[in-house]
Amino acid sequence: MLLADATPDELYVRFGAVDDLVPGHPDATVRTVPQLWQAIREAAERGWAEVREEFEPGVCGVSAPVRDFRGRVVAAINVIGPSGRVADRLGELGRTTAAAAGAVSAELGWAPGSRTPGP
Repeated sequence: MLLADATPDELYVRFGAVDDLVPGHPDATVRTVPQLWQAIREAAERGWAEVREEFEPGVCGVSAPVRDFRGRVVAAINVIGPSGRVADRLGELGRTTAAAAGAVSAELGWAPGSRTPGP
């Protein structure tokens, strides 16, 4: 979620045109910059990102962006847990985490709708 405001060009500047963004993590679903861009767009539309055992077997989680008064992402709130306990609840956890991130963002002065963040 920390990349939620990135444009495709910014992603290419950061990561280049590498063939594999996450070598050593065979279960990762996002491996290329175009896949990362798509995942960012999906997470932005949903309001949170999800991970299902992609980087650590048996662990799932969600992440939601925290925005400052300008609407820029400055942090993220993450919730992770054992897959057996949280995998079937990622939607619920995502909504709750996004609400918490929204509350923190409001404390930082962000008013949803006052600016459309991102590209």
